[in-house]
Amino acid sequence: MRVCSSASYYLQVQAGHFGDGRHNASDWSPRHCWLPLLVGVSLTAAVPDRLAWNAFSPAALQEARAGGRPVFVDFTAAWCLSCQVNERVVLHDAAVERELTAKHYIMLRADWTRYDPEITALLHSVGRDGVPTYVVFPSQPDSKALVLPELLTRSEVLNALGHSGT
Repeated sequence: MRVCSSASYYLQVQAGHFGDGRHNASDWSPRHCWLPLLVGVSLTAAVPDRLAWNAFSPAALQEARAGGRPVFVDFTAAWCLSCQVNERVVLHDAAVERELTAKHYIMLRADWTRYDPEITALLHSVGRDGVPTYVVFPSQPDSKALVLPELLTRSEVLNALGHSGT
C-alpha cells in the first residue's frame, strides 16, 4: 500500500494541491488511492470523450436551469484518483453517455484542481467539501439538486438521470 500512497501523494503535489498556502502534506489522505488497483483501471491511457462537456461557471449553470435544461455537474481535479476512476468506469459508459445525450443534459465540468472559490461555494451549497462530487440538477428550475455518491456506479447514475431529465 505504501507505493499506492506515495503515487497518490506525488500526483497531488504535482497538481499543486499543497502549494496553495491553505493545504500542506498533513492534509493528504490516502482513503481512495487503492481504487484504481481494485478495479484494474488504467489512469494513463487516453479515453475518448464523446460528450460535450462545458467549463463550469455560475452563469452557465444559471442559464441552463433558467432554460429548463437538466444539468450534470462533475466536480473533479487532476490530483483526484477517484475522479479519474469514476470518469473512466462510469461517465464513459455507453449507456450513461446515451442517457445524458437522450435527455439533453448540459454537462458542466467544475475543475477544482486549483481550488476555485466559485466552485468551492457551489460544493458547500450542496453539502460537500471536496471532490469527487457529482450533482444532477433537474430540468425544473425549482427542483432540488440530487447529489450522487463519491464512488459512482452505472446503475446509480442511470437512476438519477432517469428521474431528473426532460
